[in-house]
Amino acid sequence: MLLGHLEDGMVTLSIPESQQVRHEGDFIQPKKINAARLPEKTAEL
Repeated sequence: MLLGHLEDGMVTLSIPESQQVRHEGDFIQPKKINAARLPEKTAEL
């Protein structure tokens, strides 16, 4: 399913950005904000 992990207080989702947008409502607010602010880091994973 969807994978994510905490890293220095930041949450990174290891899923495609296109799919991330569809599921961001399932995650807590901080995770959604950090994922939106770090698109490159999310894409790296």
